[in-house]
Amino acid sequence: MTPQDSGIKCPCKRLKCERYGDCEACMAHHHAPKKKLLTACERLRAKEERKRTAGKQK
Repeated sequence: MTPQDSGIKCPCKRLKCERYGDCEACMAHHHAPKKKLLTACERLRAKEERKRTAGKQK
């Protein structure tokens, strides 16, 4: 589910980006060949997962 689908504001800090709020365009740009970058949504999701798994290990 994308932020647009769930009604969540785009978490990207680059407000002037031409892809801001357009999840499909953002993912296409970040996942293009020769680019292995995560989108802001993916980075936040990964951070939450790390926190969740670190909490279970303690």
